[in-house]
Amino acid sequence: MTTRRQFLTTAPIESRVRQATALRAAQSWRAVLANWIARLIDWIQSRHRARRTFAESTALDARMLADIGLSREAVEPAARCGRLRERRSDRASR
Repeated sequence: MTTRRQFLTTAPIESRVRQATALRAAQSWRAVLANWIARLIDWIQSRHRARRTFAESTALDARMLADIGLSREAVEPAARCGRLRERRSDRASR
């Protein structure tokens, strides 16, 4: 009779549910960590790219900058954003 009662208990099922829940939580935690690391790597790469572009652009003389449509003060925003931002007064004059 005792073996039959042990057979009818839900302990093995509950144990499996707990294990599955713990596994999902671990996978979720790993996914969050992997996502955070990927975003950190992307941010570092973009900062490195911007610094390299800024260094290359500041090495150009004023005439070369004018040829590509940049001024000295527009070099940093263009390097950081990847394009030259238009001022509102420039857009209004068009």
